[in-house]
Amino acid sequence: MRYEIIIFSGTTEGRLISDALEEEGISHLVCVATQVGENVMTHGCHTKIQVGRLDQDAMVELFRKNHAKIVIDATHPYAVEATNNIQAASKEAGVSYKRVLRASDEEALCDDRICYFDSAKDCARELESTTGNILLTTGSKELHIFCEKESVRKRIYARVLPAEESLNLCKEAGLDQRRIIAMFGPFSKEMNVAIMHQCNASILVTKESGSTGGFAEKISAALECDCKVYVIGRPAEEEGQSVSDIISEIQAETKANANLKAIEILLIGIGPGNSSWMNQESLHQLYDADVIIGANRMLEMARDILPADVQKKIEWYTFYLAKDIIPVAEAIVGEASVATSSTKRIVILFSGDTGVYSGATELYKKLAEWRDKKSGSIRNKILIKLYPGVSSISYFASVIGESYTDAAIESWHGKGHDEAYPGMLAETVRRNAKTFLLLSDGTDVRRLGNLLNGFGLEHCQIVLGTDLSYQTEQIYQMTVEECCQSTFGKGLFVALVCNSKPRANQICALSDEMFCREKIPMTKADVRHLCISKLGLCEGAVLFDIGAGSGSVSIEAAKQYESIRVYAIERKSEAIDLIQKNLSLLKCPNVTTIHALAPEGLEELPIPTHAFIGGSAGNLKEIVHKLYELNPNIRIVMTAVTIETVSEMTEVLKYYGASDSNAELIQVSISKNRQAGDYTLMMAQNPVYIGSL
Repeated sequence: MRYEIIIFSGTTEGRLISDALEEEGISHLVCVATQVGENVMTHGCHTKIQVGRLDQDAMVELFRKNHAKIVIDATHPYAVEATNNIQAASKEAGVSYKRVLRASDEEALCDDRICYFDSAKDCARELESTTGNILLTTGSKELHIFCEKESVRKRIYARVLPAEESLNLCKEAGLDQRRIIAMFGPFSKEMNVAIMHQCNASILVTKESGSTGGFAEKISAALECDCKVYVIGRPAEEEGQSVSDIISEIQAETKANANLKAIEILLIGIGPGNSSWMNQESLHQLYDADVIIGANRMLEMARDILPADVQKKIEWYTFYLAKDIIPVAEAIVGEASVATSSTKRIVILFSGDTGVYSGATELYKKLAEWRDKKSGSIRNKILIKLYPGVSSISYFASVIGESYTDAAIESWHGKGHDEAYPGMLAETVRRNAKTFLLLSDGTDVRRLGNLLNGFGLEHCQIVLGTDLSYQTEQIYQMTVEECCQSTFGKGLFVALVCNSKPRANQICALSDEMFCREKIPMTKADVRHLCISKLGLCEGAVLFDIGAGSGSVSIEAAKQYESIRVYAIERKSEAIDLIQKNLSLLKCPNVTTIHALAPEGLEELPIPTHAFIGGSAGNLKEIVHKLYELNPNIRIVMTAVTIETVSEMTEVLKYYGASDSNAELIQVSISKNRQAGDYTLMMAQNPVYIGSL
């Protein structure tokens, strides 16, 4: 269960607030430092009590875990460190902070027998020049200050809480057990008088703890017994609220939230565009909408459907971004909290199907995040639903008589900022016999033609659809060259790219002869294939190739899946130039070169899922440490040919692989055939060590 109201208690005020919330049926969490603190609290079915001291980080985690909205600081006025931590944690977690102020007893302080001190140390120093027994009621935490001098310690009677922690502090301070009074407070005047007579006290030491801390009763009793009173003044004046004010505010907010009617936010796919392709359930929701939001084309379609009298009852907003839509929803939630009407319904329109390359996916996530930040009574009444529609792809496939079960589905729409996407798209087309593709306009049609030409896919055939489901609908059969020369303008297009020669093998193994070599070291083919196999790459992987050399591992890894992103990290400028040549030669757009020395060059890159270390420049330990720092679950494969590097690799494997069943070190010795006349010789290559973590 989550608790949106968290009280840090340790005082009577904390218990009073908790009791009031319990009586109102408002769930809340009470944090107390010790078992004694728990004992003074009232337990109830709406109250959970957590025992234990928390630092600032633990408080932030607690607030976020519970989606806390209000934190009430009802700690003791002298618990300055606790208050500072609660304030800082509330600010970091974005939680409303309320400080309880305890009323002071100024009228009790007007007597010549009362002396004031700024600190416990000042008070203890003054006690050294006095005589007679001392009743110390300031608690156990600062007891050691008063017990430093034996002349003072042997005269002290300390009244503390009957808790193990308090008794241990008394023992550590060297206080005689016969001089410990372990009792719960606060105490009446009569009880204070009795204790002062019992220990024959001449001086009472106390803090200005306010009315609920029994301060007035202590002062009155001391003056009746003709004791001097040493008062350690309160900390600097705070800003805060009274117990009654805090309780009233929470009760008022809870009552307002209880009036909130349900809010339904419906994300509806309208289909390819013609209203006749919109499903009946979505049409029904349109008629019942209080608010309709969408881009102009969607709103025009809705207005064509709805009668004039229904349109007049609806608020219309031409938005399609979360940053514009959420404030509208926020305002409606605010209105609904005081409304007397039934459910408010917000309809947000999207083209096609909400589950196929739709903005509905991201908006749903942001709306859910916005809802989850609300208090429980509001959050539970905000309902977010998705209503699917007929996607442009399914409609297009039905028109041209094709199935999309065995096809790849892609969208170039809205991805103009992603420089790597065109290359990834080309690899998708190369791999599949059929690729359905959403395009934004005629410019994308021409871009598609040029892309296929540039990646050696000019043999593909394209089926193109535009104005789908409208009377102006057109279907075109085109070659790659015709796409390049097309003159289409604005409009939405769907394409089917048919590849008669899809790449059958799913594992790409490149030969050494395919790469430019020059004088840069290269991981040779057989070892390269084995290393990539041990990496266990998957779709969407992020691979760091550290000490990339010629880029052979980067390029072969990148060609396993078009969705893999590879960062070829190399410190030598001539090697960077060679990698660029090989990228251009082998057309591998999902590899990015990084001219840097690892591990320093890894900081600003995306979090890696895999790493290959082909060259470490003597920094292997530091590189592996940084990789695990970036991602504790990373898969690492490394190679070595020199004894020195093998030694370093062995140390790394011992340290990081102690609890890893997948950690291993193997030696690979490869010989290749060479003809000598009529004879075949096997020529040995240098042995290579491959370590895996």
